[in-house]
Order: sequence, then structure tokens, then C-alpha cells
Amino acid sequence: MRASFLLSRIAALALAAVVGSASAAQDYPNHPVTLVVPYLPGGATDQVARALSQALTDKWKQPVVIVNRPGASGIIGSSEVIRAKPDGYTLLLSDNSTFVTVPHMLATVPFNVQRDFTPVTIVARQAAVLTVRNGFPAANVKELIEYARAHPGAVTFGSFGNGTWAHVAMEEMSRLANIEMLHVPFRGGAQVLTEMMAGRVDIFFATMGAVAPYSESGKLKVLATATADRLPSQPGLPTMSEDGLPGYSLSLWFGLVAPAQTPPAIVDRIRKDIAELNTDPAFQKALERLSLERGGETPQEFAKMLNEESERWRRVIEERGLKEQAGN
Repeated sequence: MRASFLLSRIAALALAAVVGSASAAQDYPNHPVTLVVPYLPGGATDQVARALSQALTDKWKQPVVIVNRPGASGIIGSSEVIRAKPDGYTLLLSDNSTFVTVPHMLATVPFNVQRDFTPVTIVARQAAVLTVRNGFPAANVKELIEYARAHPGAVTFGSFGNGTWAHVAMEEMSRLANIEMLHVPFRGGAQVLTEMMAGRVDIFFATMGAVAPYSESGKLKVLATATADRLPSQPGLPTMSEDGLPGYSLSLWFGLVAPAQTPPAIVDRIRKDIAELNTDPAFQKALERLSLERGGETPQEFAKMLNEESERWRRVIEERGLKEQAGN
């Protein structure tokens, strides 16, 4: 009888937790939500966050407040989120870097992506484009590779931190092209673009949304897109695979996660509300202005993609010998 009572008690508690979670999701959100961006204002991730913040604020009738926490290749902001209460009121929006490159790059990382975060959805996708400063002696990817081979270590490329996608993707390009370039890390993509326009950095994997204004005004040059196919909005822009580096492609996305143990009902509520934004004209216009494509993956699809891409970039980091050593 005692065992039967305990089992009944456990079942009752589990049912109460499910009912409580569902009730909390129906009432969610009933106060402001914090959206942490682990980079400086003005970069691609920040731009996506501001579009999402405005759309969700309008939908939820509650403020979605952006908090920028840059530093350590996204580690500082990400670490802040895993310490937050898992109730859906503190979320993290970041890119490939936080989730699939930086964890393999650093000797010590204060979180484990699979253990400490709950995937919510992919908010948006954006094309990465190979961008060069004005005056750089290359009109296409093939010429860039030839110049870099003739001047080993002289070509500089910027990124928004060690281990970020802009860093590791360029290292993969270097491996495939058999060239060596000098990495110059910054705290944000906006800083890299400023340094390029000043002539102090040669090349950068930028997002189309971030670089488009400078490209259109003639301040920077876009050589090719890193996507597998040409961009519908830029049909005259070749892919890197077409333009001198066969087989190269890069997928760039912006994903939303919550702290581990966030109730599934709340995670599902957030994911569904973001999916509904994909049919909202104002949100669609905001994405188009940033050259973004909508996401919408389920938490399960997002988790599967995280595992697959994590393995790809782990191999690149190991092959290039990029992993930092403890104590460095």
C-alpha cells in the first residue's frame, strides 16, 4: 500500500507540473522579456534581435528588451543566460558562433550547448558574403587566392572574435585554397567594417544585410556569396564555389535559445508565436530590409542542426590547429 501511495503521489505531482506549465504558457508573457545579444550593437545579430524585439513586443503587448553583452566571442552574454531563471523571460539570440564554433575553439567554455540551453527556433537566415576593402588587388575569389598564395601571411582578415563563424569559416577557406592569412579579431562586426573602410583590414566574411549599404555606396566590394546557390536578390553575384573555390559553402543563421529546464509549454509558445510572425507583413519587411530569410524550425529540428554543424566545425578547428590551450 505504501508503494502504491508513493506512485500515486508521484503521478499526481507530475500531472500538476504539466498543468502548471500549460497554465504558465497561456499567461506568457505577463511582464517584460529580456533578449540577450552577446555582441555589440550594430552588428548582424543585433539587427536581427531588434527586428524580432519590435515584432514580439507588438504581438505580446509586453516589452522585449534587448541587452547587449559583448565579449569573449559571445561567451559573456551566453553565460549570463544560462544563469537566468528558466521561465522564458530571459532568452539568448545568437549566431552559429556561440553554438557550433566557439565551444570547440576555446580551451575552457563555461557552458555546454546541449546541457545548458533549450533550443527554441531559428529566427532567420542570412547570406554570408566575401567582402574586400577598396583597393585590394583582387576582382574575384580566384584572384584573391592567387594574391594570398603569392603573399603568405600578408593578407589580413577580420572577425568578431576568436572562434566566431567569421573566423573559422575563413580558416576553412584557407585550408581548401592552401593559403595562409593573418586573423585580426574585433569585438563586433561593425568594428571590422569600419577598419576595412579605413584600409586597415583586407577581407571579411560579412552578412549581406550588414555590408549592403557600404557595397551599394562603393565603400567596400563584395566578391561572392558563400551560399551554395546564387542569391535571388543578387543574381549577378557569383558563389564562391563558382568563382574560384569549388565546393565551398556556408550556412549562416540566427537562433533563439532559453536556459535549460525552461518548461516545454513555454518553449513551444515562443516558437509558435515566432512562426506566426513569418506571415506578418511588418516583420517580413524588416527581414527583407536586412536581406534575411525567415526560419521557423521546431526545437527538435534546431537541435538536430546544432549537432550536425557542431561536428563540421569541430573537424575544421582540429585540422587547422585552432583550439586554444589551457593557460593561454
